[in-house]
Amino acid sequence: MLYVPVPILGIRGIRFVARKIRNLNPREAHDNKLLLGHIVRMQEEIGTGGAGFRFLYAAFLQEAASVLHQNRIAILAEALTTVGDEWRHFALNAAKMCKGRMPMDYALLANQLLQCAEQEMEIYQKLRTEIK
Repeated sequence: MLYVPVPILGIRGIRFVARKIRNLNPREAHDNKLLLGHIVRMQEEIGTGGAGFRFLYAAFLQEAASVLHQNRIAILAEALTTVGDEWRHFALNAAKMCKGRMPMDYALLANQLLQCAEQEMEIYQKLRTEIK
């Protein structure tokens, strides 16, 4: 996730999507709602790009920590679970905004994604040092 050669994947990809959401034109509300709906579907329902991936990877890290007797990896697994919860909050807010149950706030959604990216970057950097 840290050193992906393609700029629209990994941490850079999350930041890229956050910038795109922040710069959406409010006058194109209908199209923006469709776009956000597609993002939520792709991350939570169709693919595992959102919380689901984080929960699966955290479970793997938890298992690896118990096999390797590495408590620091278990702590990182818990942190990744917390990031998964943040991805769910992003998806929930985006879905509410798409359905008109919450006012459209592109900055809020972008900030949530940036927060996820920062937390994940920190986790993956610590994990990288643990496995070396």
